Amino acid sequence: MVSHDEAIEIRQKRDENTHTKHHGKSYYFLCLFLPAIVLTTFVLFSAYQIQINSSKEKALATERHFTNSLAETATDYLNSTATDVLLLSTHEEMKKNIVELDKEGLFNLSWELSAYCSLKPFCYKVRIISNSGMELLKIVRNEEDSIAVPDYSHTFQNKKDRYYFKETIKLEEGGVYVSPVDLNIEYGEIEIPWRPVIQIGSPIYNEDGEKQGIVVLSILGNILLERLKHLSYDSKNKHIILDPDGYWLYGGSPEDQFAFLFEDKKENSFGNRKPDIWHQISEGPSGQFDGSGYITSDATSSDENMIGRGQYTFSTLYKSGRNFAHSEFDGSLSEDVVLRDMSQAEPYWKFISYLPNKYITGNLFKRYLAVYVILVAFLMILSAFLARNRINKQESEERFKAKERQYRMLHKNAFDGIVIADESGVIIESNTSVEQAFGYEEGELIGENISVLVPEEYRKAHMEGFNRFINTGNSHVMEQVLQLEGKSKSGNVFPIELVLSQINIDGSLLLSGTIRDISERKKSEETIEKLAYYDQLTGLPNRTLFLDRLKQSISRAKRYDTLLGLLFMDFDHFKNLNDTLGHVIGDKFLKAAAERLEKFSRSSDSVARVGGDEFVIFVADQEDLSGIMVVAGKVASIFKEPFEIDGHEFFVTASIGVSVYPHDGEEVTMLMKNADTAMYKAKDEGGGTFQLYTPSMNAKALERLKLENILRRALDREEFYLDYQPQVDTETFKVVGVEALLRWRNEEKGLISPAEFIPVAETTRLIVSIGEWVLREACERIVKLHEEGLKGLNVAVNVSLYQLKDKTFMDTLTRILEETGLDPKYLELEITESVAMDNVDDSVKMLNELKSKGIRLSIDDFGTGYSSLEHLKRMPIDVLKIDMSFIRNITEDLDDRKIVETIVNIAHGFNCKVVAEGVETIEQFKVLRGFGCDIIQGYLFSKPVQPDELRGVYDEILPELISSDTGKVLGE
Repeated sequence: MVSHDEAIEIRQKRDENTHTKHHGKSYYFLCLFLPAIVLTTFVLFSAYQIQINSSKEKALATERHFTNSLAETATDYLNSTATDVLLLSTHEEMKKNIVELDKEGLFNLSWELSAYCSLKPFCYKVRIISNSGMELLKIVRNEEDSIAVPDYSHTFQNKKDRYYFKETIKLEEGGVYVSPVDLNIEYGEIEIPWRPVIQIGSPIYNEDGEKQGIVVLSILGNILLERLKHLSYDSKNKHIILDPDGYWLYGGSPEDQFAFLFEDKKENSFGNRKPDIWHQISEGPSGQFDGSGYITSDATSSDENMIGRGQYTFSTLYKSGRNFAHSEFDGSLSEDVVLRDMSQAEPYWKFISYLPNKYITGNLFKRYLAVYVILVAFLMILSAFLARNRINKQESEERFKAKERQYRMLHKNAFDGIVIADESGVIIESNTSVEQAFGYEEGELIGENISVLVPEEYRKAHMEGFNRFINTGNSHVMEQVLQLEGKSKSGNVFPIELVLSQINIDGSLLLSGTIRDISERKKSEETIEKLAYYDQLTGLPNRTLFLDRLKQSISRAKRYDTLLGLLFMDFDHFKNLNDTLGHVIGDKFLKAAAERLEKFSRSSDSVARVGGDEFVIFVADQEDLSGIMVVAGKVASIFKEPFEIDGHEFFVTASIGVSVYPHDGEEVTMLMKNADTAMYKAKDEGGGTFQLYTPSMNAKALERLKLENILRRALDREEFYLDYQPQVDTETFKVVGVEALLRWRNEEKGLISPAEFIPVAETTRLIVSIGEWVLREACERIVKLHEEGLKGLNVAVNVSLYQLKDKTFMDTLTRILEETGLDPKYLELEITESVAMDNVDDSVKMLNELKSKGIRLSIDDFGTGYSSLEHLKRMPIDVLKIDMSFIRNITEDLDDRKIVETIVNIAHGFNCKVVAEGVETIEQFKVLRGFGCDIIQGYLFSKPVQPDELRGVYDEILPELISSDTGKVLGE
């Protein structure tokens, strides 16, 4: 045993030996290192001085090339766009439509312009403007990068005061105008967010050489500026782009850019900040000179943000008014044009690059400093390496053993599983991660064949590949990331990721495998895919997946010359289901409907939910139309069976539109559009059936669009007027009121039936503004009739559901009554039975509010809807109007007589008066008077007349009714 004194002596000797070793190593290191560092310093300093001068010249030459490239790129960009605009101006269809004002032609032309715009990333807007400044067509790329088809209600906006119209209209045929950059100022306001825009326009001439208008293309200036900005050869240089007056387009602070557009920021220009430099820059097209004090892109106007001396390099882009030779346009937007001549050029933009002197010298200093540091480090490493040979062998062995222990610890506890097998496939090493992943105890895998980690069905192929690799040394899977299946000790199969590599140790070939359990990742991928491509409510494919499958099926149908049917389905009155039973039941219904569709469809078909209660199905591989029609009929029939959900049994039918490839379209968008059109035709036919698309449907849709367009202008053009049909008391035979009936006489189409235009007005919500006009006109007219002696005359006005739902309706009605001076008791508002029962609670609340103002209320078309007496008694109704469909056959049809008599009794039970519409014969009048009907309205007494004719009707009805013939029939 070593004593305490001996231990101290041993330690002292060890410390002395260590000190001697380190002292000798340090001396050797200094003798080698110091001379080398002195020599290296001298050589690098000399080279640095030489490089300073040549580097500066190269940098400045590069800057000159860069600024010239900016101007050339911008010129090419604008010239290319100007060429496109010229081609648009020579488009034959465009010239034809601007002359003939063919709206349908403009509508079709809009699709071609939209396609052009979608291919041009810089395209923001395309306008066609008539010679008088009227905007006939506008295509706009919106924020979602789609193309907006024009809304013809706005096609006649006057653009003649816009600067791009004024400049372009001056040009001769073939001329092109390029505007300065602005911030897309429309309607007197700057569009938010800011969009720098350049307007490029060209005049349009007809075949006789007469100027008819202009075409203007708006390009996004920020795209051009961003492209120019990224041309810089070195991001550390400072670059700016100025307009001809010295205002920043790019490179200044945010408050500097486009400051020329704002009155309070006119001083924020480069010319005002640096007048001396601006004077030098504005004098010539390009050049270089020394300067100081450039304002950085993130700077304010304070002097603290100025940089020291440096070199300015500038180049000028000149805008040229161009005239191009006329050439025939063949429908292609890519035809070349021939340059004829150029007018006088003027400066457009200034491109400026600033290169500080200290940047050049600083870069060189850093470069040589880096070389110097590397050389010094190399000498130090070399010296240390030579000195290290003096370290004893025992120290080296201990370090090696420590590294080996560290490696084994990392290997054992690595996150990924690791196995190593010998040439026979026997596992010689495995770490904790692989043992846990496959369910083995520690060390249990050692000695097992590597195939135990592979499912039985793959083991044969696995061992063949392993043996081939051992025998030949070749494998196509080595060092590749493979996704396979692994088998645990318990027999569970799960997905794994495997990377194989080979290890050669002392001539022995070993195989190393890195394994990772990717079960959770696979589940996440499946979840993400389901969210992206499947509807969350029904589990059916969504629109994205369906359209992809449809596109593939169209390609297959084209290849094998077969038909493909597309069924677009929408449930009838689904909104009523939601409103009545609630959205929870509505969602459960949609899931049940999806299940019916899935059970019905074949494996080659595809069913999807594309939104709301809309479903689509395509039927593939059909030889003729009959197969598609059979499928459509069966789909319609499966929804004629009732649904039972949460104790509720109800029927919901489906309207189906069918389009067929290739007859109704050869691409997805057209097939979907035509099937949708056919579906609406099925709804118009009453629902619960299917309709095959026909071209006439599209014509009807266009006709409806045309009607909508002229309807939007009918109020402004004062095309509406009111007729008034008298209402006669059955006891006194006196006119007690009139019903105001809306009429529309259009200059082009003549008198248009309310049955034709009222649905369009309601669909477009124009009924709100039209209804307001009707109320005001009727109230004003009745006040005048009262003043003319027709005292006590009531006026009944029909009110739409959309008017009642409008939040401003009550205020509007109050204002009209105040402004016209009509006593509310003479105003009767007619609400259809279906409107009153749409949402009973809301209807009762609204009707009570109207009643509180003293207004009379009536239910129109009573008996044609689904009135509930429970609901009806809650409503403050004054009048029930019996629909004319019951009056028409009242003298012959016993059922109609009983219905009318019942309605009269119910109304009187609710203290309501009864008005019968459509009375045309004395016999009908007699029956109704016998039932106790209070008021009669119809052609028996008077057709609807103009206000100035009412006096005659008012005075003549009584004598007519009490004439001898009539009196006898009435029993008077």
